[in-house]
Amino acid sequence: MHLHRKLAPLAATALAAAALAAAALALLPPAAAHATARPAAAEGTNAAPACSDAGFTRTSPYGKTFEVYWCDNVAPTPVHADEGDGSTIVGTLKTSHSWFACRIDNGPDNGSSVHPHRWLMTEADDTHAWGMVPDKHIYSETDPVPSC
Repeated sequence: MHLHRKLAPLAATALAAAALAAAALALLPPAAAHATARPAAAEGTNAAPACSDAGFTRTSPYGKTFEVYWCDNVAPTPVHADEGDGSTIVGTLKTSHSWFACRIDNGPDNGSSVHPHRWLMTEADDTHAWGMVPDKHIYSETDPVPSC
């Protein structure tokens, strides 16, 4: 019986902590709670926030220099050697805010209902290899990113 009296304050503290945690989670936007899920706004009729000019350039292994754009993306995201989910993965975007150099709009279907044939060029965080990411893995509206 004495053990029950000693545990009662601990149980009350645990319940209060759980209630506080639930209240804090309720304040988070859905993207923060589920960082890997594409927000409904990106696939629906409401426009997602657009990619923005990063204010710096990157030169590709092919010698072309690009003004790059910051976009919000799913992390981790595979970077493919070429357009197409079946192409070799050359690295991974490990952060959810990445720069992209350019886009193509005539690639293989990527599963996106917004830009189903759009792929964007970037550099993998882990291997520093350049490659392509399907638009479906990018939360931001990618229209501002220039064509390759």
